[in-house]
Amino acid sequence: MGLFESHHDRDREPNGDVDSATESRSGLSGWLRGRDYAAGSRALKPKPAPPSVNSTTAGQPESIVDEAVAEAAAVEPALSASSAPADAAAPDLTAAPDVAVGEVAGVEPAADVSAATTPAVSTEPSTTVPDAAAAPNGDLASPGALSPVLTSEQQVELVKSLISQGVTSSGTIADDVFYTTYPEMAPGGTRRPLPAIGVATEHDLLYIDAYKDISARIVRPNLVRSPSSGRSDGDVLAGIDERFGVFLDEATAEFGIDRTQLMAIMAVESRGDPTASSGAAFGLMQVTKGTWSATQQRHASLADYDFTTYWTDPRVNIRFGAAVLKDKMAAVGVEASDPNFARLAVTAYNGGEGVVNTALELARAAGSANPTADCLKPEFLRPAIARYPSVYSYYLTGAGKKYNAALATGGDAATDAAVELKYKEISQYPDRVERYLSAAVGVVTHPEASDDPDAVVAPTKSGGSTATGPRESPALAAQYYGVARALMEGCATYVPYTDTYLDLDEVKLGTTLSGLFNQPGIISNVFKLLSWNDRDDVAFHMAKALPDAILPLVEPSLLGYLHGQLSSAFGYTGGAEAAQATRLARALGQEQGTAASQASSAQGEAATSATPRAPIAPPVAGAHLTEAGCAEALAYYSENRNRYVSGVIMAIERKVGLPDSGQVTAAFCDGVAGYQSTRGLPADGKAGKGTLERMFGVDIRMGEGAVDPALVSTADGLARINSGVELTPAILDGWTHVLPYLPEGAVMTSGVRTWEKTVQILVKYVLKKEDDMVRLGLTTHEEVKTAIDGADFGTLKRLANLDYDKNGDGAVEKYVVAGPGASPHITGLAFDLSGASLTAIDGAVRKAAAEIPAFTAKFKGTIVETGNNCVHVDLQ
Repeated sequence: MGLFESHHDRDREPNGDVDSATESRSGLSGWLRGRDYAAGSRALKPKPAPPSVNSTTAGQPESIVDEAVAEAAAVEPALSASSAPADAAAPDLTAAPDVAVGEVAGVEPAADVSAATTPAVSTEPSTTVPDAAAAPNGDLASPGALSPVLTSEQQVELVKSLISQGVTSSGTIADDVFYTTYPEMAPGGTRRPLPAIGVATEHDLLYIDAYKDISARIVRPNLVRSPSSGRSDGDVLAGIDERFGVFLDEATAEFGIDRTQLMAIMAVESRGDPTASSGAAFGLMQVTKGTWSATQQRHASLADYDFTTYWTDPRVNIRFGAAVLKDKMAAVGVEASDPNFARLAVTAYNGGEGVVNTALELARAAGSANPTADCLKPEFLRPAIARYPSVYSYYLTGAGKKYNAALATGGDAATDAAVELKYKEISQYPDRVERYLSAAVGVVTHPEASDDPDAVVAPTKSGGSTATGPRESPALAAQYYGVARALMEGCATYVPYTDTYLDLDEVKLGTTLSGLFNQPGIISNVFKLLSWNDRDDVAFHMAKALPDAILPLVEPSLLGYLHGQLSSAFGYTGGAEAAQATRLARALGQEQGTAASQASSAQGEAATSATPRAPIAPPVAGAHLTEAGCAEALAYYSENRNRYVSGVIMAIERKVGLPDSGQVTAAFCDGVAGYQSTRGLPADGKAGKGTLERMFGVDIRMGEGAVDPALVSTADGLARINSGVELTPAILDGWTHVLPYLPEGAVMTSGVRTWEKTVQILVKYVLKKEDDMVRLGLTTHEEVKTAIDGADFGTLKRLANLDYDKNGDGAVEKYVVAGPGASPHITGLAFDLSGASLTAIDGAVRKAAAEIPAFTAKFKGTIVETGNNCVHVDLQ
């Protein structure tokens, strides 16, 4: 599932194929042939012995599994001497031939899993199978007792046979392994022991060197029957939630997307199999190699995970899937408020945003009254697919269950058939996701009200099985509801249009805390609001709205994020903001609060370290890096003026020859003082404006890396670039690549911009409202101009974020202008686009970056600036 390409036959249910070698296997000896799992309870119950699949002579071992069980009966008294025929000679197990992956001794591996045939079945039961009641030990401890006798190869074959015969499934085995290791998690008390398969828990399979070998023999879809085949949608989702819930929580919080939607997509893609692969796409989220690489370029947090090593890692694969979904949501040319947005976003996950956006264009060009709904109709979706050969090329390879019969004819007939097959796949995809979303209602449930405040409720899953694991009590759930209300009210205090994105009705009494923070419209949109507005002030109002009583219930990552915003912006210099920062630090605990404040993730991901640093009390940092110095340093070093203080400190440390620590220590102060003394500056150890200017050799107001004026030219007369926009060669080159992809009406509104130009923009908007100046204590326009020219950061910040009536209709909006040195425009490596749907513009730029190699190398990223009504494009 490439960024702009399809990847595999979606109609193929992962794990659904059966290895003919496995299917033709028989010889389940002893008690194993007389047991089965009862539906819903996983308790063993007798069942009629299955017929022999082969025509082997009664009593003769039919495979190494039968040999092993027969030998076990001969040498293990606990299993009863009647487990094998009296005349069965004990074979030499040590001489058993090696069995390669996917093979059974004496059986050729299946060359084509889709060609599995039904073997001849004898109606006579095998004489090697004793009556179930005769098995001396009916508990599942029996196969555990076999482990000293069976070799690892034979144990694997035993497990494979159990699965292929339908006696059990890998999902059941995984559950039992887990609950045997963690009996406190089991709903029904102590679990029974299991066969020794070389791991303590199922997840051990994912992180040991032998994983690929084991998984290939046990859970690869082309070797055994799918553990999920025959299971209800609800049970598939429940299994995903139980096994990968923690990873889903992490990924959805990191990328700000809906947890249930991501889980539904995973169910469609792999049904929860970490090793699923079509040959083109891989893992739980079925990510292609090309998409993996492209996603790493867009998301720095994923840069260290190479595809070959990590595609089978559930945590990493889920993070990549979440990142891809986020990219698709940003790239489809539809506003998030559109009722069809979710369907188009998941369609783009399957077929690429290029197909979706092209179908939208065709529907609009045809005069559709509802193009976002009509674009998936065949008259628009088919021709859109036909424009992207990489999307349907899978169906020209002859792979997949949906075979392209026109391949024999070739030419246009084969291509037309491939497009049609892909059309059916893409058009059905959102409905398949929706099917799982509907099933999720029966899986992810909330505790019912109870008279017992400490009651722990286990919700019922679809299919009748009982949910496992600890659940939050209703008493706590009521407090979590208070957390959500406080967060949203905190946003609403400062952001007029908060209720457009945060719907309190989405939080129901009884929502667990982990569920709360992954609800659409709660935490993901809190971070969205923070990114669109002045983060410091929003963070202040949110913190203020959180009462002390529920602070312990707020996720530390969010508290750390709010704390970091307040501490970096206000520097612990006093006032209401500093009081809130101190309160949050106290709630986190001093060491945790310090670490969290140094976190750099925009999603509030808590910072971690193998060796935690000793915390530095906030007043110490404030004493050595003053509010003014901190603000100037933030503006100087970073494109993001809300960067954490620790990043500023590390930049200074490098200049004075100290290792990075991100903390104001005695060594930091001594290093700064030493630098100052050698340059004739007051050696006070404080990194103020004069010291910073001397350290980096430029006027701090102009910003680091300002473009050479000789390279700047005006765009007068150039099509679709507003008059007066100033360009650099880098901007003009990027514009040339992007232009053919832009939607109608899109124009460049800003290019390179000096600090003086920024001042003009500030004055233009500040002077619109006389009462704004009065509120600032500035009574004349000249005072405003003087304040701006003086680059007083505190005043500048307030000026840049004033409410104003943009359209003169009484609707108050905000105009946010970056502080001095904070904007990449000054470097000549950024430009702004406007004039059409911002989502469509953003998608067009990203599409150009993905499809034009010359632009890919120069493209850094985009920022959709809703408040400024533009898409900001960064180059490198």
